[in-house]
Amino acid sequence: MLDKVQVGLIGTSWWTEGFYIPSLKSHSDAVIVAICGRNQAKAEALAHKHNIPHVFTDYTKMLNSAMLDAVVIATPDDLHFPMTMKSLEKGLHVICEKAMALSAKDARIMLEKAESRGVKHMIMFTNRWFPHFQYLKHLIDGGYVGEIYQGHFHHLTPAPSSGDYCWYYDPERSQGVLSVVGSHIIDLARLLIGDIKRISASLSTFIERPGKEGNKIIGAPDSALLLLEFENGSHGSIHLGAVNLVAKGLSRTGICIELYGSEGSIELSSNATSQPPTAELRGIQIGEKEAKRLKIPDEYFKEINPEVPFEVFLKHSVGPRLFIDAIVNDISIEPNFYDGYKVQQVIDAAIESYSTGQTVSVENV
Repeated sequence: MLDKVQVGLIGTSWWTEGFYIPSLKSHSDAVIVAICGRNQAKAEALAHKHNIPHVFTDYTKMLNSAMLDAVVIATPDDLHFPMTMKSLEKGLHVICEKAMALSAKDARIMLEKAESRGVKHMIMFTNRWFPHFQYLKHLIDGGYVGEIYQGHFHHLTPAPSSGDYCWYYDPERSQGVLSVVGSHIIDLARLLIGDIKRISASLSTFIERPGKEGNKIIGAPDSALLLLEFENGSHGSIHLGAVNLVAKGLSRTGICIELYGSEGSIELSSNATSQPPTAELRGIQIGEKEAKRLKIPDEYFKEINPEVPFEVFLKHSVGPRLFIDAIVNDISIEPNFYDGYKVQQVIDAAIESYSTGQTVSVENV
């Protein structure tokens, strides 16, 4: 058991500063001892601002420093595999950002390596921990809708500027909307309904974006429609879009989930990044005349402000805080690399389905 978990951060993005640093600093058993970024000035500025003592521009040197117990890999998707594998070779506990890898094959190798080293491993599917998703999971597990017949998942986000390079839509670095938001939604579908058995997909790239050098590229998809059959026989769909004008007042802005079953129906609409954030649950069960709003019980918020849902990562044992708790107390973690691997299987199947024009089965391993 460790008294203090010494953590190194790889990546200096807004997400590292706005999410990982505050969450880790809020845990009394964690200390951020190093940060690594390709831009030395940016890394040094971030380190100075947050009192992080060591700065690196080469992540292998940070991993070789022998000062770390754990590492957070918050970099573009194409770097997740090499960085995770080298971290695991050093016996470090690892948080890896979603999407886990660029292929299920690589994700499986990462999972098997982590398991063989006996370390804690986590994929950062943040939506799982927000109170409204936690309560929705509670209702589904408690039989609110009974046996689920259909589940529909919908996530629309604003379009990035078409004139700027964005690694999210560079096919050498990412799988576009499937990775950026699709990985989150696929994880929620698995969490609420179960593993996906078969998939048929249509993918599109509507917005032309430049490559890293300003050259023309065929971008990764920015829109996706997935038709699903789950292992338990449920039917479903996932609709993803990153080309949309989304705004407060539109009924399907952000994440929308619709679940229909033998005992009832339930809908969740959520936008954690709107100002103020929104989350509404509505449901109806057999025998009732109309759907009603389902209030999220206060126990799901505890010390956090309902209008600041990201506070859950500063006060509850979730996300990076759960990762530290798992290391200190030797407890299991979900979502972990297995969950990341299962999501990557679905992404791979969607890409294969679109390229072949056929329905693709997802291997249940």
